[in-house]
Amino acid sequence: MDTFIIVVMLCTWNPQSNQEACTPMVEEPKIYYKTEKECESMSRIKRKEIKEIALSHRMMVTEVYSTCIKEGNNS
Repeated sequence: MDTFIIVVMLCTWNPQSNQEACTPMVEEPKIYYKTEKECESMSRIKRKEIKEIALSHRMMVTEVYSTCIKEGNNS
């Protein structure tokens, strides 16, 4: 059975370097979702959580992206 994982990309602005930097993130340990629809639903929630955490640490968030990746057969 194919399973899916969430990958989130957090982009922040660094005023000292005057540049944007993006960091990919995957939950550890990985959480596997049985369907792409379930993964996409949780992806929206995770994206919001990560943005709130980053803002609470006074990071200058420019964008938060997320997607679901097929991880393969995880029987």
